[in-house]
Amino acid sequence: MTVGSDGLFQHSGVVGREATSREIGLFLDGRAPACRSLVARVGAVVVPMLIEGIHEMVATAGPTDGYWWN
Repeated sequence: MTVGSDGLFQHSGVVGREATSREIGLFLDGRAPACRSLVARVGAVVVPMLIEGIHEMVATAGPTDGYWWN
């Protein structure tokens, strides 16, 4: 099960979210994960991956002539 963080920091954004507690509760009860739309499920995986990729790219490249986007 994937729970989106709705933020830039994947792990800290998940802690304390209602969706996280719900999914953990369902798992502990031996029940199936809650239904979500395909868009929500894909977005919860793709968006954090894109953010992480951009973060790594910027961190690796560093500033160029004072601007990282040059």
